[in-house]
Amino acid sequence: MPLPRSMLRLTDDELEELLSSELTLRAGTVGPDGWPHVAPLWFVWHDGAIWINSLRRSKRTSDLAAGSKVALCVDTGTDYSQLRGAVLYGTPHEAEGDPELETARKAFAKKNWNIDDIPAMKSELRARLQRWESPDPRQYQRLGAWLETPFEAMAHIMLPSLSLARRGDRPGKTPHTAVPALIEAMVDLGAERKKITGRLVGGASLFASLTPPGSIQMGERNVVSCREVLNREAIPLVAEQVGGETGRSVWLYASDGRAIIRSASQSEQLL
Repeated sequence: MPLPRSMLRLTDDELEELLSSELTLRAGTVGPDGWPHVAPLWFVWHDGAIWINSLRRSKRTSDLAAGSKVALCVDTGTDYSQLRGAVLYGTPHEAEGDPELETARKAFAKKNWNIDDIPAMKSELRARLQRWESPDPRQYQRLGAWLETPFEAMAHIMLPSLSLARRGDRPGKTPHTAVPALIEAMVDLGAERKKITGRLVGGASLFASLTPPGSIQMGERNVVSCREVLNREAIPLVAEQVGGETGRSVWLYASDGRAIIRSASQSEQLL
């Protein structure tokens, strides 16, 4: 089952902790000849930016001067269950004249040498993050139980058609909007669309005695409309309990997929 990428990322607090605690990053640039260059560097995370120092005559500095983009990788862990990291993308700029440079330099000294300050470096760079990815393999273990849990979703359909609705901002009221919304939500959480099935409960004619003989009841129209939409969306209808003149309540257990049907005229049933 595919997992949403957002569920496999470090949280903002975890990313902050990683960047604040790790000593070394790997900086990747690309030269004018197309060859990549990767080098380990000490760094400090300060004021929402990565701060490094770089030799002016280094391959990295010449790549940046030629317009190379940069990717920075910070990771930690030895066993698979401990691995986590972040790949950061940004544009480094000369930090000379930056009002935060002195504070960042002191933080760099304290973090890497455990001293209060260091002399100004030949080339100090600041890179504010433009985007990042933070894969966290630990999430696979955390989500192990979640992967084995079936997805369930339910809507209470009130009307067979949007044309009968007074308001158009309640997608759960008609099958034409409720079913696509449920499918989208389940897929966003990681469900495989081709494995989604449907069950249908309800459609009772509660006020049949008050309507002329032969009239098509609202419950019947709802059932027909639901079947049509499920068919259109290619969702197999695997079970149903519909019709009659008695209302029903449904208890859906997401932990194991059970649907318990209760009504005044019948004993409790499993659908």
